[in-house]
Amino acid sequence: MKNIFIPVILLNLMSCHLPGKYADKHPARQTEKQGEISTDFIMGKLSRGIEFYATGNEPGWSLEMNRDNRFQFKTMDGLVFNTPALEAVVDADGNSTRYHATTEAGELDISITSQECIDNMSGDKFTFSVMVSLKHGNDKEFKRHIGCGRWIFDNRLHDIWALESINGKPIIVTEGRSERPYIEFHTDKNQIIGKTSCNNFTGKAEFKGNRIIFSPMESNFKTCPDAAFEVPFRNAMSPGILEYKIDNGRLTLYRNGKQSLVFKKVD
Repeated sequence: MKNIFIPVILLNLMSCHLPGKYADKHPARQTEKQGEISTDFIMGKLSRGIEFYATGNEPGWSLEMNRDNRFQFKTMDGLVFNTPALEAVVDADGNSTRYHATTEAGELDISITSQECIDNMSGDKFTFSVMVSLKHGNDKEFKRHIGCGRWIFDNRLHDIWALESINGKPIIVTEGRSERPYIEFHTDKNQIIGKTSCNNFTGKAEFKGNRIIFSPMESNFKTCPDAAFEVPFRNAMSPGILEYKIDNGRLTLYRNGKQSLVFKKVD
């Protein structure tokens, strides 16, 4: 029998080593993360609060969006167009999102559609196609710019993590009574899988900047012989937005500014 499992992140255990063959073969250790974007490039944008970026060619241009939905559009000839915070308008099927800005400098219309997009010069794969239409200064008509975009986030999320604590309380697993709980973030597929001791779970999540947006999990639901931490875990986690921080091999998740879960990277 399958139940909808409110949360998403995962469990426990002071030791963070899973069997070598398991860790080596798991997809989170094999798949690529955010194409071929360099870590320095990503971390540089994240440090400036950028969560989404897009780029196009002929002529070259770039688009950045921060957490407040403020955009900056640039072209190779030096044009820079900044917007205030914009409201997202999502189409009926949820596949495309549009933003529109009118300022003293002109008008900017942005359309972001969820579909694979390949940069026609670099060959890099992106998860969104982007169209930017700009009427600037004395322009009488909009000039259209076509390109590709993606959400950016810390690449290190894409791995296997074992839970160390819930709300500051260490998680202890009794050897021989329960399996080591873990969670895997598959950032390339917006997918999460894991185990809460004796229950497997899977679900979807979005990765945007320093936020993870969790959806309800699907899980088998059986009584575990040593699962005192499962109820606190489920209470600590529910669908919604959690912020994260990765430091010294540890992943900390925050809800409403308060530390919720701490994980350690699996060796």
